[in-house]
Amino acid sequence: MQHYASKTADGKSEYFGFCVREKRNILEVFADFGVTNQVPLPYLIQGIGRQKPREFSISSAHNGKFCDLTMAVVKYETKLKRQISGVCSGWLMGSVPGLTTVPIWWKKGTMRFTSEKPMILVGPGTGVAAFRAAI
Repeated sequence: MQHYASKTADGKSEYFGFCVREKRNILEVFADFGVTNQVPLPYLIQGIGRQKPREFSISSAHNGKFCDLTMAVVKYETKLKRQISGVCSGWLMGSVPGLTTVPIWWKKGTMRFTSEKPMILVGPGTGVAAFRAAI
C-alpha cells in the first residue's frame, strides 16, 4: 500500500491502474489489503467523506402527490471484471414501490418554454427526463 502512495513513477502508475481506473473507493482498498480494522475510525470517516445528494429530473407529476423519474441504472464491469453499481440508482432500482420511503426535496427547475412554435430539443449529457416533462 505504501508503494501506491509513493511519489515514484512506478508507484503512481500502479496506483492509477489499481485505484483510479478500477474506481475503487477507500473501503475497497483497505479491504483488499486487510487493514480495515487497523485504521482509527475518525481517520476512516474523514477519508471517506460525505455522500453528496443526487438530483434527478422529474419526468411527470400526478395530482401533486406522485412523480415519475427517468433515470439510467448505473451498472458496469471494470477492465479487471469488477462489478460496479451506482449508489443511488442501484438503491432506487432495488426499492419496493409502496414500501420503500425515498427521501426527496424539491428544487425549482431552470427550463422555461415560452413559445408555441415547434422546437428541436437538444440536451447533451442531461438525459431525456426534462424533455419528457416539457412534453
